[in-house]
Amino acid sequence: MSCCYQWAVTLPGGLAMTGFAANLLDRFSTAANAVRKQPPVDQRLVPAMILAMVALAAEALYIAVSDLSFPFGFVLRMFGLLAFILGGGMIARRYGMRRIGDALQAAALAPILGALSVVAMVILTRFTTTFADDALAGADHVLGLDWMAMFAVFQRNPGLLELARVAYLSFYWQFIAASLVLFCLDRPAAGFRFINAWAIALLISVAIYPFYTAVGPYLRYGIVPADIPNLHRDAPWTTGPIIEAIREGRRTDVIGSMTGLIFFPSFHAAGAILYLRAWWQFKWLRWLVVPLNLGLIAAAPVFGLHYFIDLVGGVAVAVVAIVLANALTTRIERRVGANG
Repeated sequence: MSCCYQWAVTLPGGLAMTGFAANLLDRFSTAANAVRKQPPVDQRLVPAMILAMVALAAEALYIAVSDLSFPFGFVLRMFGLLAFILGGGMIARRYGMRRIGDALQAAALAPILGALSVVAMVILTRFTTTFADDALAGADHVLGLDWMAMFAVFQRNPGLLELARVAYLSFYWQFIAASLVLFCLDRPAAGFRFINAWAIALLISVAIYPFYTAVGPYLRYGIVPADIPNLHRDAPWTTGPIIEAIREGRRTDVIGSMTGLIFFPSFHAAGAILYLRAWWQFKWLRWLVVPLNLGLIAAAPVFGLHYFIDLVGGVAVAVVAIVLANALTTRIERRVGANG
């Protein structure tokens, strides 16, 4: 290889190509040095990053010393892509592309936090002892809400069920869209508050989760798949047994167990409130995002296996997270003199 390279560079074409590459590199270096350098990470994003790093370290340590199986190769590939996006955002921000850099970092950090929270739930399930369905269903009764009556409405109206599915699935793309839009349209203050609120809401939800594991209303009320064939989900009948199997040590596959285990509080309901807060400043979007996220909350009982009290808990978590995130982000802004 070295002799081929030496032969190439001795030719006129080789010299021309080498000279062109050197000139291009020199021009790039000059342009990069001329750019006003910025910190690769905004201070307002640091709390969410610290939470992610602490969670990653704690989870890796527990998995290493426990009998849980974890395909690290698969995880490295999955997190590798997100880490690549995160690193690209840091480089972009460092060299003056603040909007793009912040957007890429936020868009990568949100799913990283989400994945880490699901792994945390699998681990915490090991420390649970009972199901809380009686308490959750009892709270619905106190509120005067009838889960089976709600289910019957969706059961009789396949079209309404499909609309609810669209709203429910929007949960998975809205946090990426919100991150990109807020930063690319130069709303960094709102963007950092959104990401920090997201991180805080996840932390609160995961902390509460072990005390309210459940089999869910489908199993509690004896509903079978044939009762709602258009649901096209097996989670209503598998989530409870998965929790029980993890708890009893019969299931040790972390990736295979990574499903929506949280019942109370509903993180879908929390997410809907966080999305509404993030989107609200764009008046031209309100006509779309308000019904979409109200629909997301309404769809959570039938698609997310939630009791109604779970939705109340999710909304409360979102409100607390928004208040705490606003206070935390404002304090950082005052300390570092951040603008926007």
